[in-house]
Amino acid sequence: MRRQLAAGFALVLPLVLGFSSCMSGEQSDGLSRVDDLLSRVEQVQVEALVSREKASAAFDALGTVVAPDFKGDPMLVYADLVRKIDESKTQAEKLEQSVEPMKGTANEVFQAWTKDLEKFGNTNLRQQSQARLAETRSRYSEVHDAAVAALVSINAFNSDLNDQALFLEHDFNAAAVSVIAAQVPALTSQARDLGRRLNACVNASKQYISSGALRGQIDSPSVPAEPAEKVASVPQARRLPNPISDTGDEAGAPEENAANTTTLPARRRPRAGATLANPLETPEAPPVVPGSTQPTSLPVKPETDHAALPTPAPVKPGEGGNL
Repeated sequence: MRRQLAAGFALVLPLVLGFSSCMSGEQSDGLSRVDDLLSRVEQVQVEALVSREKASAAFDALGTVVAPDFKGDPMLVYADLVRKIDESKTQAEKLEQSVEPMKGTANEVFQAWTKDLEKFGNTNLRQQSQARLAETRSRYSEVHDAAVAALVSINAFNSDLNDQALFLEHDFNAAAVSVIAAQVPALTSQARDLGRRLNACVNASKQYISSGALRGQIDSPSVPAEPAEKVASVPQARRLPNPISDTGDEAGAPEENAANTTTLPARRRPRAGATLANPLETPEAPPVVPGSTQPTSLPVKPETDHAALPTPAPVKPGEGGNL
């Protein structure tokens, strides 16, 4: 009899251990998917930040072309305008390519979460988990919707800038530039809308990351950086206000807090052995254009621990500035 019982336990024990191991693996996979989604959202956040920088640089390049006191080399300045527009278009493609993987990972996370709600024996915990699922899904929807809206805006903006460059390709003279200058108010309004949408995408991503990061991935709440030192004033005739980089004021935020709400990625330490690469890739620095009044934008150089993006150094009077 004892031998039969022992044999029975010998058969049942591996099954129990295997089932327990399977459950543990499923839970571990669930956290891995959650962490992967955070990395996908982080990628969208970074691509939106870089998209704003590239679009801003393209807008400034157009400002160099229409400046009333233009004294640069027309060949070099036009080539710089085309290059900046191409860079903005390429970056918009990167932003678009980061949205679809995020959407696919989100679907996996929320489907698994919804399925696991049926496994709860504790009714109270099940209800709380269901409520947190709804909150998390809502925060994710804000990220996705903001990214899609930003894509629509930046593609339209790049298309219009490309039309300006195409217009000047065979007719770059004073009369042709006056035609382009007449388009500046409409482009400025379009640039302002683009800046708002990219900021909304960045802020929604930051909120999702800060709220959903795994325990221990965020050391402490993000501390606002010191306000960036203002760039020295440039004569008005040489300055074209850039609403893409100045959208903080348009949104009604105090000027000293504008940069803090739109330029700092959420800080999150990647887990050990993460399957996704670090999304904070350093872009190449744009070359300086001789003879152009266009300032050279410093690239976004995020730290590997997802620290705040550096602030471009101030431009001294006489060295150029935003037109």
